[in-house]
Amino acid sequence: LSSGQRTTLYGDATDGVGNPMGLTPVPVGYWKGDKAGLGDQWAVPNQVSQDYVFETDGSSGPIINTPSVNLGTTNTVSFWYYNEVWDTTQIAIGSSTNQFDYLVFIATGFSVSVNHIYVAIGNPQAYVDFSNAAAENILTVTNTWIHIAIVRSGDSIELYLNGDSNETLTGVGAINDTILDTLMAEADGVASNSINGKMSNVAVWDSALTSGNILTLYNNGTPETTISF
Repeated sequence: LSSGQRTTLYGDATDGVGNPMGLTPVPVGYWKGDKAGLGDQWAVPNQVSQDYVFETDGSSGPIINTPSVNLGTTNTVSFWYYNEVWDTTQIAIGSSTNQFDYLVFIATGFSVSVNHIYVAIGNPQAYVDFSNAAAENILTVTNTWIHIAIVRSGDSIELYLNGDSNETLTGVGAINDTILDTLMAEADGVASNSINGKMSNVAVWDSALTSGNILTLYNNGTPETTISF
């Protein structure tokens, strides 16, 4: 993105922050939610056209089947996540082309040390495991919205939590594409791996967003219609 696009996306005090769907190119996929679902925990007032978030009790899945989206080997996945139950394994983003049907897998437990975010690619599966102390502590919290962004550049995957870069890991290879086709999904048909909580503002790009872009997404709340990533 140009400096002008980034500035526009960041927004201002009068018009609020920018809308990813207004930039060129637009995200490959963008599923919007708003303050009606996020409540007072949303960063700024949200005025999208529909009042929806995705919510499930974890009893079944996949909850949402999407057209298969191939993001290649350079891409970004962004979403808001609201966990309502401790001691769960939850598939936030699913991929039926991967060995165990998941792209983004979140594990939480009563012990902080078992909190992880896994990102998997391919069949046979290669994955990275974000289990550092900062990630563990953020995932410990329930009933709170968390922004998660995952930026892939070939073999390298960088995790952002609540607008901040958490860690960069390698190990998924630079050959297999990132493909997704379900949200709030399940692994190998095991419904207990579905999210028990909510997701909102899911967006994907076939490019690696910058740290500034990710911060904008974290602060996003009042979409505009003139710019996008």
